[in-house]
This record gives sequence, structure tokens and C-alpha cells, in this order.
Amino acid sequence: MPQVTIKFPVFGNEVKNKNYFWLKEIMDLLYSVYSAHQVVHRDLKPSNILYADDSGSSESLRIIDFGFAKQIRATNGLLMTPCYTANFVAPEVLKKQGYDASADVWSLGVLLYTMLSG
Repeated sequence: MPQVTIKFPVFGNEVKNKNYFWLKEIMDLLYSVYSAHQVVHRDLKPSNILYADDSGSSESLRIIDFGFAKQIRATNGLLMTPCYTANFVAPEVLKKQGYDASADVWSLGVLLYTMLSG
């Protein structure tokens, strides 16, 4: 079994200079999981986005911890159970009126803002 080294994506000033690529890669990963299986992650945060190796390339980015992930099966396409990390939660999750994959996009936006503002 190959050894996998996991390290966090670069946060702070280096992101502003060279690592914008990860946003598109994470969005592509989220889209592929959602479009293939209708799964919403529901807990995107910095500690759930890692590099799988030391290359620092966009291909080595991974989304981990699918413990809160849920497949959308309701006829209206909405999830009702509020599962989240407080600083990254979308408003619709807190309203308890139902939410979909857009909650993951909100969390990703908050993550990006956090990375760029420091």
C-alpha cells in the first residue's frame, strides 16, 4: 500500500499570489459528487480540504470527512436536518426550511473569503 502524506492547502499570503487553482478543483470535485450521486457534503471547512501528497498540485486536492454527507432523496430535492460547522454554515441551513447543494457552495465561498482575508 503506498504511503500518503496529507498536508493542508496553503492559507494566507501565498494563496493570494499563486494558489487560486484550488477553488476550481474543489468546485469540480463537489460538482462530480453531486451530479453523480446527488450527495451534499454539508461540512466544508479548511480541515476537510487536504493535499494527498507533497506536490501541491491541484490534482492532489481531496475533500475528506463525509460524515455529515447526505444523498438528496426527497421529492422536493431538499434536506431538512441541520448539519454544519458554525463559521461555514449557509443561512438556509439555519432557517430549517430545507436546503440543497447550494449550502456547500456557500461554505466554499466563506472558506475562500477566509483564505483571502487571512
